[in-house]
Amino acid sequence: MPEIPMANAAALTPVVPKPAHVPDSVVYDFDMFYDPAYVANPHERLLDLHKKAPPVFWTPRQGGHWMLISHAANFKASRDWESFSNQFMSKAKMAEMTAMMPKGGPHIPQAVPINLDPPDHSKFRAPLQGAFSPKAALALRDDVRALANELIDKIVDRGHCEFMAELAEPLPVQVFLKLLGLPLERQAEYRALVRSHLASLASDPATAMKKTMEIAAVMRPTILERRDNPRDDIFSLLWQS
Repeated sequence: MPEIPMANAAALTPVVPKPAHVPDSVVYDFDMFYDPAYVANPHERLLDLHKKAPPVFWTPRQGGHWMLISHAANFKASRDWESFSNQFMSKAKMAEMTAMMPKGGPHIPQAVPINLDPPDHSKFRAPLQGAFSPKAALALRDDVRALANELIDKIVDRGHCEFMAELAEPLPVQVFLKLLGLPLERQAEYRALVRSHLASLASDPATAMKKTMEIAAVMRPTILERRDNPRDDIFSLLWQS
């Protein structure tokens, strides 16, 4: 295996052996979850990646996988779903994990539509287009402004704030909860679930799937309630489609 270009490696995930079919010239060490330079400054690290890494490269981190960082490569791959599937895992792996589930228990959830390929992708994407149209976004303007003003009112007298924690993170979360019709008073619970899920993605697939199912279990009562009592939100829109 060739000497791998790195960026100040610290406590990263283990390196796996390079497959025989991968040329040495396209190997570049980058851990998409734990690269220290990326964690410290993602924008600067991605710019550095564009300058130093091949446009399509194989990294030995996270079990070994390919990454596409150039616009041309991503443009081509996004239109070739048969070669570059949106599936989070192969159908064979999904079937294997499904077989391990208790009989009569909940099915393994999938991210819809982001982890679907055509033609299923279009079936789920079409109902969502109206919810995110310019007209729909404009209708939210006053609500978004009110949420932003509420956050600003909490810090304005101080004259300073921790921007990420007090504005940049909570505002989009609150807007998203409003779109879904979820109660803002539970946002801390939802954010904790999402953080736990994202942290699990770097571990084994079983742990990541368990976290996904925890989120699904929390969402299920609200989703079913919207079936019987629709409102002006995305869950209701999907039931009516």
